[in-house]
Amino acid sequence: HEYTGTFSHQKGPKTVFVFMVRPTDGGPWTDPKPFSTLSAELDSASQFYYNLSHRQTWFGPKFRNGKTIPRLVVTPVIDLPLASSVYQNNPYAIAAVAKGIVEGWGGEWANNGTQDPDNFDRWVIMSNVKMITSTGLAYVGDKVSYGDNSLSSGVQLHEWGHNWGVVHANFWTTNTNEPRSSNGIHSEYGDGADMMGGNAPTMNVLFKERLGFLERARGEVVDITASGMHRLYAHTVHDRRNPTALVRGLLIPITGYDRGTPQNPNKRIFLGFRHTAGAGGALTRDSWERNAVQLHSDWTSTVFDDNSGSHLLDTSPRSLTTDDRIDAALKIGRTYSEGPNVNGTSIHGGFHITPIARGSTN
Repeated sequence: HEYTGTFSHQKGPKTVFVFMVRPTDGGPWTDPKPFSTLSAELDSASQFYYNLSHRQTWFGPKFRNGKTIPRLVVTPVIDLPLASSVYQNNPYAIAAVAKGIVEGWGGEWANNGTQDPDNFDRWVIMSNVKMITSTGLAYVGDKVSYGDNSLSSGVQLHEWGHNWGVVHANFWTTNTNEPRSSNGIHSEYGDGADMMGGNAPTMNVLFKERLGFLERARGEVVDITASGMHRLYAHTVHDRRNPTALVRGLLIPITGYDRGTPQNPNKRIFLGFRHTAGAGGALTRDSWERNAVQLHSDWTSTVFDDNSGSHLLDTSPRSLTTDDRIDAALKIGRTYSEGPNVNGTSIHGGFHITPIARGSTN
């Protein structure tokens, strides 16, 4: 059944409609991927998002408007009426034209039928002619994406991340002693340990909370409003339906922070533990990941605000030319401090964060 909660666009089963299109300058498309191949790719993508969301979203059929909508529908090759240059970098225009042609076929393709595009959660455009200048293109919080003719590639998983509702996972570094200084350097896609920055199998805790995959109501994200000691669990562990929710993220509000709606948060700093591999934190793992806490913020300057995604903060500044991304996290025994006037005053007038120990191998 359709998920109807607060995060209905993000949670529950999602269905996919693939438009196979060919512009007038495309020539014959003799080998589009068959349905069986695309279905197998969607199996992989479904498992990916099931893990990423802590078992709260996946690709599957659903009951909608009195009918069972299949998980995946793929059109025959659709001949667009114009050349590729007309549709350049405009997946919405491609989808609108293709949708009109599909619904003109009638039957189950239209009028709320089981293959009517309007009954599907995600639309993917595939073509034998590349009609975008980037690797992929998608609309944030919407349903349309244009990838690389795959349903399981890193490109398509990233573009779907935009559809789910987040922007890019970036990196923020400075050559001062203030990692969140507004005079820092923005690196687009710079957080390579995030699927919205690099080809990684997870998202940071800021994004997961924004999408509703980690919830305050369940105690998976905790607002820090007073001094204290907290236990933080790896947010890369995919379980969720445990009797007592584990804390996956700690949140420090910044001036101007407004709880508002879950989909429209304001300025804050997130702490997360992103241990992803290694036998119980074996020495083969880099200690900056194994024994450290990552800090992410959606507020680094008036230029790079909430609409610019997240920023991984560099807690080891002045290493710009060496291992910035590797040494960005806050290792056990080190302290990160912000005074009362650092680029958006914290509501506490300043704070200090010190990881003091690592618990069990999980």
